[in-house]
Amino acid sequence: MRRWNSWSLGEGKDMVLGPNTIRDCVRFKYLGVMITKEGTSNEEIDNKIIQGRKAIGKQNAVLWNDKITMKTKQMIFSTIVEYNHIWLRNMGSKQKE
Repeated sequence: MRRWNSWSLGEGKDMVLGPNTIRDCVRFKYLGVMITKEGTSNEEIDNKIIQGRKAIGKQNAVLWNDKITMKTKQMIFSTIVEYNHIWLRNMGSKQKE
């Protein structure tokens, strides 16, 4: 079996692994993360930061709205916290598998 551990991104040529050819590209998605030709994920990190800021901005629009009652705001907030708690718990159990 051919080893290719030392192959690096951005060499400007295609890589052949047996019958398969991996084409040279500027960026690709690996395990849900965008990797650039330089082998970094800085663009992806910046994108996640922007997504987080947008989400917080939307939450602030609800939480600071005078027309929404305090009870409704508490229900919205507790739903968000509960969802995140369940999501994090599920991610932790998936990592143990």
